[in-house]
Amino acid sequence: MFSLSPWIFATENCNLRCPYCFEGHVNKNMSKEVWSATSEHFIQLVQDHVIRRTHWRISGGEPFMVFDTWREFPLYMKKVLGGNFNAGIISNFTLLNDEIVRYLVENNIGCGVSLDGTIHSKVDINGNSTSKKVMENLEWFLDEGGRCNILTVLTDTNVETGEILDLAKFVVKHDLPWQVNSDIFVMLGNDYIEQMYQDVIEAIEYLTKSGYNMKKFSFQFLRPCSSCTDGCQAGRRLLSIHTDGSIYPCQTCEGDPIANIMTCDNIVNALKRQTAYPIGYNCLLYTSPSPRDYAAS
Repeated sequence: MFSLSPWIFATENCNLRCPYCFEGHVNKNMSKEVWSATSEHFIQLVQDHVIRRTHWRISGGEPFMVFDTWREFPLYMKKVLGGNFNAGIISNFTLLNDEIVRYLVENNIGCGVSLDGTIHSKVDINGNSTSKKVMENLEWFLDEGGRCNILTVLTDTNVETGEILDLAKFVVKHDLPWQVNSDIFVMLGNDYIEQMYQDVIEAIEYLTKSGYNMKKFSFQFLRPCSSCTDGCQAGRRLLSIHTDGSIYPCQTCEGDPIANIMTCDNIVNALKRQTAYPIGYNCLLYTSPSPRDYAAS
């Protein structure tokens, strides 16, 4: 048996407007009926020994915008499945409050926190940087005993500004896992791609000299258009469930869903039968234009 990790979209709405985000930022939220159907479906899969365990990635949009709609379901899953269930939250961490912090810490729920820089990073709808607020919330969360890792996307706002190195210093200070993703930057053929690599190398050198455990660091798509590990898990161990219950083999897929959690008998069989998308391979594994080709077009 294998584990199955659904990326669950609690909402498509968000208080930020990151230019690289693949969500449409519309006011669509997952109803409690869809949450309930998702919970019961995965409980049945585990109890029927179709899968061994499940790890939920609760995301959005910004999932803490609709915290009250989903807060009960991870606790219910943990009560029923015990060690065969765990959950994590993907958040921009701008909406943290006392209630959310207590919930996460008391229930040992970790967070992947999106932070792209120490100065610019993500901007709110008024055009103001959220970096300072997010770093302060991170330190507050950690002081309360929370668990988190940092997720950084390389963009025009943080390359050649010194912010990648500053993020490395922040990561070392708090001994946090750190994932840096360059696929957007590379695939768009940015003119500063060499500078991007220099910035990442500088950050890695700082991490290693500081005695940081490099097993906590990952750089996604170091070699453009290829997987950095053993291939994408989309459609094998990873899938996504959208606000209306639509099921896709990947959180970035568009088009017709392969099934809906409200009517699907067995999500694993649906994944095996689907033919709409290539399964089990990185979606960038094709003969694609080089960054130079993109820049020239």
